[in-house]
Amino acid sequence: MDDRGSAHHPGHGRRIRVELLLLATVALLALMAAPSLWGEVYTTEDLGFFHVPLRIFFARCLATGADPSWCPQLFCGFDLHGEGQIGLAHPWHHFLYRAFQFETALNLEFLISYPATMLGMAWLLRRRGLPIDASLLGGFMAAFGGFVVYHYMHVNVVGVVAHIPFALLAIDAIMRGDSARSRAWPGAALAAITGSQLLLGYPQAVFFSTIIEGLYAASVWVELRGRPRWLTALVCAKVLGLGLGAVQVLPSWGALAESERSAPTAEFLGMLSLPPANTIQWLVPYLFESRVYAPGEDLVPGWRVEPASSLSDSRVKEYGLYNGIAVPVLLAWVLVRWKHLRHRHLAGWAVAVAGLGLVLAFGKYAPIFELTHRLPGFNVFRAPARFVLLVHLASAVLVAVAFADLSTLRSSGNRLSWRRLWPLALPTIGSVAIVASARFGSPEAWLAEHQAPLGALILSVGLVATASGLVVAAARRVSWAPTALAVLIALDLGAYSMTYLASGSRAKLDLLAAFHPVATRSNAERAVFGPGTLVCDNLWMFSGRGLVEGYAGLTPVRRLDYSKPSSRRVASAAWSVGHPTSRLPDPLPRARLVAEARVSDDPNRDLDTIDPAIVALVDRPVTLDAGEPSGDPIIVRDRPGELRVVVDSPGRRLLVISERHHHGWTARVDRQPAEILRAYGDFMAIVVEEGRHMVHLRFQPKTLAAGKAISIASMTLVIAWPIGMRRFRRPRTLGQRAIFQGVHRRSAVPVDSSRSDARESATSE
Repeated sequence: MDDRGSAHHPGHGRRIRVELLLLATVALLALMAAPSLWGEVYTTEDLGFFHVPLRIFFARCLATGADPSWCPQLFCGFDLHGEGQIGLAHPWHHFLYRAFQFETALNLEFLISYPATMLGMAWLLRRRGLPIDASLLGGFMAAFGGFVVYHYMHVNVVGVVAHIPFALLAIDAIMRGDSARSRAWPGAALAAITGSQLLLGYPQAVFFSTIIEGLYAASVWVELRGRPRWLTALVCAKVLGLGLGAVQVLPSWGALAESERSAPTAEFLGMLSLPPANTIQWLVPYLFESRVYAPGEDLVPGWRVEPASSLSDSRVKEYGLYNGIAVPVLLAWVLVRWKHLRHRHLAGWAVAVAGLGLVLAFGKYAPIFELTHRLPGFNVFRAPARFVLLVHLASAVLVAVAFADLSTLRSSGNRLSWRRLWPLALPTIGSVAIVASARFGSPEAWLAEHQAPLGALILSVGLVATASGLVVAAARRVSWAPTALAVLIALDLGAYSMTYLASGSRAKLDLLAAFHPVATRSNAERAVFGPGTLVCDNLWMFSGRGLVEGYAGLTPVRRLDYSKPSSRRVASAAWSVGHPTSRLPDPLPRARLVAEARVSDDPNRDLDTIDPAIVALVDRPVTLDAGEPSGDPIIVRDRPGELRVVVDSPGRRLLVISERHHHGWTARVDRQPAEILRAYGDFMAIVVEEGRHMVHLRFQPKTLAAGKAISIASMTLVIAWPIGMRRFRRPRTLGQRAIFQGVHRRSAVPVDSSRSDARESATSE
């Protein structure tokens, strides 16, 4: 059955495909939003351990007017703004967590990235000339493909990814603009997009975006074959975008310098590299129970993990290479049609991005890693497997281009011969060969004990064979084949993504609070994690105590070992949280006076040799009066980033505060600037004279102040750029003025339209 002789059929089929893709999009978004209908939030891995508790802290600070830049409830105090992942400076976050209840705000932040990604990718493909159904198909794959859904617990990563198609749109408009004025608005848009990405606080994803943008600009340059008049606008846009994000970039750079990641090793950078055997996912997506090939491995020295046995393994999200069963089949189609492919430049860019992303994702398994892990950008971020993002976005574009070519082939009346279609059988042959080898080959090599049931393997082969058959049918001008192929892609990706999402955890916040019972409401006391308690669960920070430990991307360097009782004592740790929660003996007050100070270059070693109740270990010599450390300081104001302590000192004493030392803290004693010393390696100390004093500490890092100033200046320039170019008029030469005046005079004389048309026709001939 074909559509020859029925001119209305191609358009009718396209309309059906558009409606089906929109329906599939709405259905998937409804499934993703379902937990929010009964007040639940997603709590899988980093969402529950990190993002939920720290966003609760952010929302509470907004409600009370406190400064969320410093979080006193983690690590005895933590530079939350420098950590970046909460996006404290992003206007969208401020709007969400001010305007809505927390559960609604979090679910909106989580959900909005998916339709935004689809809209941006569909818009980009439509601008490049693809039909609407192919554009929506590419957008659907970009939004609901492997990486974006599998990393749903990293809401800021998905948020950065949602910006990428819009950045490519802006770059395309800049490069195809015919004047400086026409490049101004897309230039300002690209600057705003880049700034927004940086403010979301996940620089690794921004680094990925920069690579994709650079390759896209190179591809369009090759396509245009012209002088790069657009280069100035493109560079200015990215520089202004960096300036917009300076309020986040500078504090994060400072936090990185003081974190445990300041000098990463090659082993750390190669952690979570994609095992090359995972390429079999393209042909047999359900071979393993966990869907990924993740053997037992040493991620870093001292950290050994067993083979992945279920979807709950944390490596599933990192090693998930699969992005739809149509990818290998339509890649074969692109190779078959390469010489006649209409959007060959776009397809070439997609192939280059996907190939580069795959090689980089292999990380330590690829020889190129010995070079890349020393390059700027690559030498900061771990988990090379996350370069899979490049593969997934590029494969979405590649599928859209191939699907558009199939539609064009049908409407043109051409029918490919069977002889030219033989490469489309290769994916099915490869799928059968992999299944046979896995079932009857070496058990150790194929993780036989972790393979899925036979039915899942048959399903995998059936999906590949069905996709190949539908592409062949479309190439032979079977009218219903493209629609069936679009439905297969939507159902395959939707089922693959939603079943992974359903395997995660969800909970109501009141149940989470009940799981972390409150034993005290004293903010002056802190807690450590007890035996058997997950040390990366930041939700314990809402149990009425601050945490001596915690979980963060940029964990600050700590000079004390908090497994030792003496270190816990000086940290004011009064509780060991867990199941059960118990009291710790003899914690020191959060603020206290000492009359003796000793210089120590290794506080962790020397702490056990002193009585910290009367002696402080400091980083430089300090003179104190002899005597008893009498007088109990009173903390009269205790807010995030601000402390006020009333001290009644019998002499020159050292005020020790068990708040983590950071270069951003400033101190005043009775409104006079005071020096902050480092006590016990991790905490703060201030010299106070005899008498009654008010000690005021504020967290005011210079990097944050400088970042704000740069961001405000950059925002002014971004706004002024298109407005200024709109008002700008290049002075006309004398010849241009004469032509303009002559045209103006002629336009004032009535002219017979028929004679004018005839004269113009003769002139053109």
